[in-house]
Amino acid sequence: MAVIWKLLTKSASALFGWFANCKKPKGLVQLSIKLFVKQYKIDLSIAKKNQFDSLNEMFTREIKKDFSEYTDESFVHPVEGELVSHGRVLNNQVYLIKGKSYSLEELIGEDSKDLSEGYFYNYYLSPKDYHRVHHSVSGIYNKCAEIDGPLYPVAPWFVKIFPDIFNKNYRTVSRIESEVYGTVYIVMVGALNVGSIKMSDGLFTQGAKRVKAGDHLGTFEMG
Repeated sequence: MAVIWKLLTKSASALFGWFANCKKPKGLVQLSIKLFVKQYKIDLSIAKKNQFDSLNEMFTREIKKDFSEYTDESFVHPVEGELVSHGRVLNNQVYLIKGKSYSLEELIGEDSKDLSEGYFYNYYLSPKDYHRVHHSVSGIYNKCAEIDGPLYPVAPWFVKIFPDIFNKNYRTVSRIESEVYGTVYIVMVGALNVGSIKMSDGLFTQGAKRVKAGDHLGTFEMG
């Protein structure tokens, strides 16, 4: 059954991604952008541009914000979205709401004992949000791994029913060793119709490299 759901969710997302990346017919593309912006009340006044050739280009838009202002000591939110939950890691579990949690070790795909006294932050990006992710700390970036999986929805109502969905969905796991904050992981979890994750140039191929808080890490794309 899991294999079937994986195939169905990925196929549906791929089909939607094909449509979202279409640039013709121009009239239909512009209409889809207009309707999407209206439906989700997207504020394009903070975007660097407000004319787009495809729905996905609008969805992955850049915003007018100077991310270079952060220092090596900065700890910043990696996304411009809703902070759903945060707190200390307890018994290797990351907690969403009362009585709902999921395994940190399963999430990152490796031993998480060194994070047992750490803190976690869960963010939700709605369709209206800025979908680019930035490094939350400065340090040595030494891992970018992909973990395959289906593309279930990650809307809050769905997560409340299936809190371990983050451990099942396709995701990328990034690890940074910070001189100030220690080991920091940033996990980008794909979702239905937003299952394409494009990492910043070189993060998959160049091995260890130094990054700065605020640098671009990756982008969630439609598909």
